[in-house]
Amino acid sequence: MKYELGKPLLFVPDSEFDRPILVRVIGLRKHGSAKLSNGWLVDDMGLAEGTNRIPGGHVEEVEST
Repeated sequence: MKYELGKPLLFVPDSEFDRPILVRVIGLRKHGSAKLSNGWLVDDMGLAEGTNRIPGGHVEEVEST
């Protein structure tokens, strides 16, 4: 996935209890990863690796109308 600063994305948590939220890219990292406005770091495939206690998630492109 190609990230740009300020780009809107939909963050979809792996947890069945959390809803998807609209986030923005606030920082670019090495190897194509990005820092999101919700604090998660996603890799170049759009995946946020979670921990044993906190499930990760993934990002999806926001559809423009």
